[in-house]
Amino acid sequence: MVLSLSWFFAEAISGKADGNKNQYLERDELEIFLQGKVSQLMSHTQKPKLLPQADTVSVFYLGSQSNSLISSTQENVAIVVENGSMPNGLKHVRRVKLSQSFDLRFKISRRSVAVFNRTGDNITNLPSNTLYHWQRVINKTYLLKALGNQFDMSLSPIQIDLSEGDGNHSEGAFLHFSLGNESEDLKALTLFSLATNGELEFLYPMSDYNDALLIEEFPFILPPMQITKHLGSESLVVILCQSVNNGLHKLLIQHQPDIPDVKKILSYLQQGCQVGQYAVFLKTPEN
Repeated sequence: MVLSLSWFFAEAISGKADGNKNQYLERDELEIFLQGKVSQLMSHTQKPKLLPQADTVSVFYLGSQSNSLISSTQENVAIVVENGSMPNGLKHVRRVKLSQSFDLRFKISRRSVAVFNRTGDNITNLPSNTLYHWQRVINKTYLLKALGNQFDMSLSPIQIDLSEGDGNHSEGAFLHFSLGNESEDLKALTLFSLATNGELEFLYPMSDYNDALLIEEFPFILPPMQITKHLGSESLVVILCQSVNNGLHKLLIQHQPDIPDVKKILSYLQQGCQVGQYAVFLKTPEN
């Protein structure tokens, strides 16, 4: 918890939590940012609180940091590689030392490659040390980081609740999610998941099931989702927009199970969209 909190606190004061772009980081902005980020990383089991309550108090003056942040490019995924070399030709990565801050750690053995996140959780095991398998996992992290930067602090966050509760879930179990939304303008829903190995699955709206393009009433209960993997974490990505995003839907459908160009995804989210993420942690065979 301390590691993740300090990580996201540094991100907050760099300007990422300045929702109203007034170059001041206010207490409510900091709390919303930290609660969302830390809760997501810790499987929603821990939520930091800031005391005392004083929503109008400015915590930091950011100066020109916020403006430089808006124009900055998406950061590459920081990786640590142990017991060997990473495949040639990897995209969206920068290699760092274990003593530095990182997003993913790859530990190479003779038969497989174990992949860990920044808090030390074994999120997946790759069957071989090949470019294809490494790139899929990296693309997932790259996309989640990019979508995290698209969170609009001027809009109410999407509330994602899991009726089964937080913690580790078993293979074969059914999960029941509900979505909450306080904004009357955001009703066009897009939903997809990212598996531990980087596979993308488009979930909503599905024309085969005559899914409604606009959600008229919240909370909205999603169809039950069954867990088919037994190791790592699945990431549920929820996007609510002011208008139906047919272009994004076609892009996601065409690229299953691979992740499409991140820049193309972000091009559909420039205005009038809010993004939410929920990490579902799955039991390992030993649990």
